Amino acid sequence: MFVNIFFKISIFGIISTVLALLGWAITFFFVNQESASLFFESWIFRFNGIFVGGFGYGLCWFVLGNRKNLVQQIKSIFQIVNEETETKIIGYFRNILYSKYYHIISLIITFLGGLVLWNSGFPLDGFPKFYLAISVISMYYVASLLLVFVLYILSLFFFMEKNIDSFKISENTSIIDIELFNSFFIASATVAILALYFGLRGTITANFAHDAVQYKKFLILPVIIYLPVILIYSFYPRYIIKKLHENSILLKIRDFEKKYLVYDNQTISNKEQLELEKLILEIKEKLMLERAKISILTLKDSPSLLLSIIVFIQFILQKDGALSKFFSLF
Repeated sequence: MFVNIFFKISIFGIISTVLALLGWAITFFFVNQESASLFFESWIFRFNGIFVGGFGYGLCWFVLGNRKNLVQQIKSIFQIVNEETETKIIGYFRNILYSKYYHIISLIITFLGGLVLWNSGFPLDGFPKFYLAISVISMYYVASLLLVFVLYILSLFFFMEKNIDSFKISENTSIIDIELFNSFFIASATVAILALYFGLRGTITANFAHDAVQYKKFLILPVIIYLPVILIYSFYPRYIIKKLHENSILLKIRDFEKKYLVYDNQTISNKEQLELEKLILEIKEKLMLERAKISILTLKDSPSLLLSIIVFIQFILQKDGALSKFFSLF
């Protein structure tokens, strides 16, 4: 999973480098050498263009390119037990795959984010300024496409949680199938946080022409908009599948016990009864062991998780001078 993502990131990292060289060449031959040097420095070192472009577009390619596979996985893992729910969930699948709001919402967020970046003052003038600005602002569009996808996924699983009795885990679903399904959310969320970090750092270290604090404060917007959604996306679908898996296990145990009680009412020897009881206990142990294999964040983990986040942020602020200087504005 991670190999696939980083392969796509590498491809767009190369594309970003090519675009930087193209912009440098056009600026060098049609503007002047000094502007070309400043443009190249801004793209590569100031705006962190290779990492930001690679992670942003690469992750978008991976996630949106796997929408159909993800929907197929959901259909194969989760079994719907009534027709009414099946009709409703088709609408959620349609939104994930084909919704027009992908572009509408993305354009709105891109416009707002673009205003903040533009008012911060891109360096240079003329062609290199607009070339750099369009490339940087386009990252808002890519991030917003991913945001809309995540919101549709969360709305789907929220619907499933509200109608939890209408779903169950398919009989032919194995732990491996569930782990593969979970790994998509873990991998994409992890890389999304890395992309967010590179994007934030790229705008902080950027050589914007305006030094006004009121503009630079708005550079924190991507963290406010995207980070909470990413964190929820990383565990909420796994929470729902664990909940359904637990329900399926409990139903199997209850069903077996009912059959045993019916059989127990018949005339059986003490030896046979002991063997049945032993078999039931073994089945319970195996099912509960299988249940424990599906890990998910719980409330018990909250204090340690919060402490880990605080320590991690503190470490970054201490080691990363650019971020430390930026947050000192607040």
